[in-house]
Amino acid sequence: LASGPMSLAWRQNTVASGNYSLALGLFTRAEAFNSTALGRYNIGGGTPSVWVATDPLFEIGNGPSGANRNNALTILKNGRIGIGIHYPAHHLTIPVTTKPTNVVANGEGIGIVNIGTGTFWNIHMSASWLRFSYNGKLAGSRINDLGEYVQNSDQRFKTNIAMYSNVLGRIKDLRVMEYNYLNQSSSKKSIGLMAQDVLPLFPELVASDDNEDYLGINYAGFGVIAIKAIQEQQVIIENQEIEIRELKNRLDTLEELIKSKN
Repeated sequence: LASGPMSLAWRQNTVASGNYSLALGLFTRAEAFNSTALGRYNIGGGTPSVWVATDPLFEIGNGPSGANRNNALTILKNGRIGIGIHYPAHHLTIPVTTKPTNVVANGEGIGIVNIGTGTFWNIHMSASWLRFSYNGKLAGSRINDLGEYVQNSDQRFKTNIAMYSNVLGRIKDLRVMEYNYLNQSSSKKSIGLMAQDVLPLFPELVASDDNEDYLGINYAGFGVIAIKAIQEQQVIIENQEIEIRELKNRLDTLEELIKSKN
């Protein structure tokens, strides 16, 4: 049924009700102005007589029935593309069915959106930086054009700032191990720490995924721990140097006393 002016509907039970629209396939609907629908049982919708930027321009339907319509691909008139999503909110939206996430892309970069919570990560770039942001705020890492990995450390990003101390004794209790990963393809050994060993000593450097109980280690954080350990060790060394000088002075005094008596 081609009910819209200058519209065309072809094949079985197709409807072209939008002005200048085209519906092809099986039970498809081209309801928006100047829209095209292919496949079967697409979602359709939109304003039939005027161009609306958020209306469908092109749809490929893959729904199983009229009661369960679905789009395999949707292109809106504003250029946004959705794969498996009827009204994409970004220039590209791709749902991942195995986990509650979307991959989206726009002029600022590429992002991953959690459908359930609405939280999202973005990867975007400037003239010489590749940046990562979380929920629209710059996160803790960037890569520059020299290949350097940089973590944000500006004091203005931080709160609850306090001195960290007493790491030397805990470092001594860390066990450096060599091991193979269960699913690795080669027999080459890796060197590292066990997250379960690190957790009671440096819990700030151990994390787990939101949906899993497997533990990971922030190895970059151990660079800061090493600096603090060197500082603590330097205090010990300087105190020992003072004691050595005092002992040497006492020894020199005793030697002079012995010489004077002889």
